Amino acid sequence: MTRVGLIGLGRTGSIVARELLNHPDFQLVMSLVSPGSARAGLDIGEYLGIGSRGLSIKGGNHLESELTAANPQVIVDFTSPEACLRNIHLVARHEKPIIIGTTGFDSQQIQFLRMMALQNRAPILFAPNMTLGINVLMNLVIKTAEVLPNWDIEIIETHHRHKKDAPSGTAVKIGKLLADHLDRPEESISFGHERVGQRGPNTIAIHAVRGGGVVGVHQVVFLSENEKLEIRHESFSRSAFVECLEHLIRFAVLALPGFYTVEEVLGLVPPGKRRSSSTQADIA
Repeated sequence: MTRVGLIGLGRTGSIVARELLNHPDFQLVMSLVSPGSARAGLDIGEYLGIGSRGLSIKGGNHLESELTAANPQVIVDFTSPEACLRNIHLVARHEKPIIIGTTGFDSQQIQFLRMMALQNRAPILFAPNMTLGINVLMNLVIKTAEVLPNWDIEIIETHHRHKKDAPSGTAVKIGKLLADHLDRPEESISFGHERVGQRGPNTIAIHAVRGGGVVGVHQVVFLSENEKLEIRHESFSRSAFVECLEHLIRFAVLALPGFYTVEEVLGLVPPGKRRSSSTQADIA
């Protein structure tokens, strides 16, 4: 049974914690929240409403001692870019593999993660796009663009009203992947709220819709004068993240030190052959 440490108990982290506590192959041995959080000291099972599990939630200031006491074989981080960058120093010092499900990194922060992977003695898995279907969608979108390079492209994403960023990191990443693959400048990406006139040549447009409790929908629409082709992915539950996470955990505990993307782990791109823009934006 693989011992897993979890940092972050937000919307996604809480779902992951619940699934890990009931998983036959994984044992959740560490759960951390922000220092000073009212959740610190609570039993994680009681906090999640599934009954006591004998695992106390700790503040993030206990990370180093918990890495020793709980001795997880792999760490999963669902925090914030700033918190994750702080955490990774301690995780690296303890030579623990880390799976980063955190979103919102800018390109400089991602380059820092790459640098840490070079210095680290354990693998770093960068996986903010943590659903199997979204990764397949991105693979299909690139293959479609190869066949239909001159068609207009519109990206539409829909999320719940509480989502803090718009457009989603997933939509931005899809746009950058397409711009890179079609050899278009990044300036060719336009955002729906910015476009007030006619569609420009070679434009890749991104639109964000917010409302209700929608977990997440991403649509990539290819249009010509005579046809329309749509590739669509919808998440019904945040439990979808756990299906992908299972693959990542099993990979992480056996992987050599280095920086890996979720696309590589899932076999959607060959190791070491990442698309150049695949780390310039992240998924949410």
